[in-house]
Amino acid sequence: MTTPRTSEQVGPEIVLPTKWGELRIVSRNNCLLIFRRPWEDIPFLRLHSACMFAESLGSLDCDCGLQLDCSLKYIAKFGGAIVYLAQEGRGIGLSGKIAAIALQQGEGIDTATSYLRLGHAPDPRNYEHVVSLLKSVDFPSQLKLATNNPSKIQAVSDMGYVVDRFKLEFEVSPAVLSYLDEKRAHLGHYD
Repeated sequence: MTTPRTSEQVGPEIVLPTKWGELRIVSRNNCLLIFRRPWEDIPFLRLHSACMFAESLGSLDCDCGLQLDCSLKYIAKFGGAIVYLAQEGRGIGLSGKIAAIALQQGEGIDTATSYLRLGHAPDPRNYEHVVSLLKSVDFPSQLKLATNNPSKIQAVSDMGYVVDRFKLEFEVSPAVLSYLDEKRAHLGHYD
């Protein structure tokens, strides 16, 4: 095991045996960096926010679990990293997410509108801990960011990284297709 550069930056590094193989993990402020070396010349990176419903309960109406699974398979094969952010419900928490879903189901509105009705921005996440986590493992300054979200691309670029967008490929249900259409229409996401 290696130790972090300073205890203020990150916690200790561990090796976690998984169904995808051994992955390395470090943390800071409830965010995890899940990674595997060696990585490609331009390594893969995914910024992923927690989604209890899809990842733990098997919810079929969002793409979060599919994106995480696809990303883990990719880094197991080619190397790279996932920054796993404890930002359930795009940062409004589990209770806020449940309130937003109740509005969506009760009134037939989309996610972005339900967030606004609850007094939140449609995507209030921040990525302040990403840089220290990536620096702790000497992650290169040019990367392939797995996202359809232009605000994530901007945030990582603003941190000083050269970003190439990487599109994850996976099969989706009709409910997930509807959710992806919502994100394109209301949040400006890419296809």
